[in-house]
Amino acid sequence: FTLLEILISLAILALVSGVVFVSFGKLNSRQALDTAADTALSVLAEARSLTLASQEATQYGVNFQSDQVVLFRGTSYSSGAGTNVVTELNSQVGLSTSLSGSGSSVIFTRLTGATSQPGTIELYLKSSTTTTRTITVSAPSANAPPRRAMLVRCVAMPAAAASRTRYLCARRRAAR
Repeated sequence: FTLLEILISLAILALVSGVVFVSFGKLNSRQALDTAADTALSVLAEARSLTLASQEATQYGVNFQSDQVVLFRGTSYSSGAGTNVVTELNSQVGLSTSLSGSGSSVIFTRLTGATSQPGTIELYLKSSTTTTRTITVSAPSANAPPRRAMLVRCVAMPAAAASRTRYLCARRRAAR
């Protein structure tokens, strides 16, 4: 082989390696976002389930912070409570809320599992704030049965990642 052929081969190898490295980085980021959305959704479902079961004869809620999700017991969130269950989010993921009353907590009502804090929780990649997962917490409708009073569903944006998230959300709704 000549020196020119070797240099061209090395340049092609470096280019292919760079493309593969960037692709794996994006895949890892999207996986972190999906996992964070699933975690937040699971903590919401657990709080609602504990409330419906009247565990400890009280109600439960979830407080959302920029880097963590906290399951708490009682009618309001107290950051120092020993019963809080803190779930840290991946450092690549950020979180913002738009809940009724400008709060950052969703609290479930005993016996119905309903909430008076409807709104959205948006999780996003810090490196690409246009890549998001949104969890929508719905208020109960006037004629909904008690156990179906509160719905949690998620929507993916942008459309390129929507098919996987729609599948996950549809699977969660079907399992109820």
